[in-house]
Amino acid sequence: MQQLSAESMIINGSCKVKGDVHGERIQSDGQTKVFGAMHGDSISSSGMLVVEKDLESEELAVNGPLKVGGLCSADRIEMVLSGMTSRIKEIGCGTLTVRRQTAATALFASLLSAMGKRRLIVDTIEGDDIYLEDTEANVVRGDRVKIGPGCMIGRVIYRSDYQKDDKAEVQTSLTM
Repeated sequence: MQQLSAESMIINGSCKVKGDVHGERIQSDGQTKVFGAMHGDSISSSGMLVVEKDLESEELAVNGPLKVGGLCSADRIEMVLSGMTSRIKEIGCGTLTVRRQTAATALFASLLSAMGKRRLIVDTIEGDDIYLEDTEANVVRGDRVKIGPGCMIGRVIYRSDYQKDDKAEVQTSLTM
């Protein structure tokens, strides 16, 4: 497909779009690859979602690998890391929560673990409220920043609150 536009769309299985994807409500269950940008009010993904350019949404919920070649922008982003490594160039958000997979989904996680380590790798994260687990980032900038277990962060720049788990590495932390 060259471009995909709809008020509401559910993708089950595998889908490739050569252009952009636009929709109010987008749900992807399986593997979706967008060679352009993806824009929607509410986007949820369970499986693998690859967007070559920017991904923009009011709300973004991801359970599985996410790859974004440009800016991933949303008011609220909830990510559960499972399967392969997620890679995003840049994240801009109001609230960002990145968590490792829970024991409830451990069986599914063990089946996917052979594909690679479950991590998020990102150049820059900027937001208001940020909570991270198992994340590698060069720069994390926010108002309230909590760095959880398994993180390796180059620089944290925060305004009002900063917390770091003992099982996380942060090279530098500065107040704005």
